[in-house]
Amino acid sequence: MKRLFLHIAFWVLYTLQDLLMSFTWVRPSLTNIPDSRILEMATVSTLVTLIPKLLLSYFLLLVSIQKIVAGKVALYRTILEIIVVFAICVVISRAISRYYIFPYVYEGLLGNSPLLEIRSLLVVTMDFGFIAGLAASIKFVRVQLAGKEKEKSLVKEKLEAELKFLRNQTNPHFLMNTLNNIYALARKKSDDTAEVVMKLSELLRFMLYESDGSFISLAD
Repeated sequence: MKRLFLHIAFWVLYTLQDLLMSFTWVRPSLTNIPDSRILEMATVSTLVTLIPKLLLSYFLLLVSIQKIVAGKVALYRTILEIIVVFAICVVISRAISRYYIFPYVYEGLLGNSPLLEIRSLLVVTMDFGFIAGLAASIKFVRVQLAGKEKEKSLVKEKLEAELKFLRNQTNPHFLMNTLNNIYALARKKSDDTAEVVMKLSELLRFMLYESDGSFISLAD
């Protein structure tokens, strides 16, 4: 749920920033139209062109980066896939602008460039490169942080396993030595035998039922 909220917050912030840029860009060319109408046009334009950006970004996050991290596919093949999908999304974005946004959203009031005009393609490429690169960078940082947390967890588990192994080795030796001492006391008919047996019982109860916690008080 937290990750979903972060994704939504990220795209809301980006959309607002993109909307502001779009409004600022078209406003000087639409001087005879009220700002509220220009804002409405810019909002529709921003939301529609957001679709191919989402496709590209989540292809990187859910497919390409997973392949790179897993290392099961040759890196050059993954890079080639990214380039192909990137190019397809850029062309889709240009087609949306060419055949829908400029003629219908902006009602033909702005100039409409050819589908594959170099300048327009470069602008869209830089826009897509920024958002896709930002999303991929955040993903890589999260993967690295998750890897470090996993490494810490493995180290902790290893230490706990070593401690448990040491405890399992120590307890039988301790028990054997204590029983030998009790045997010696019993042979001597010492008055301390009963007290030592009781102490041993308390120690065994402690080791069996109370020593598995992460912390043990000094009194115990």
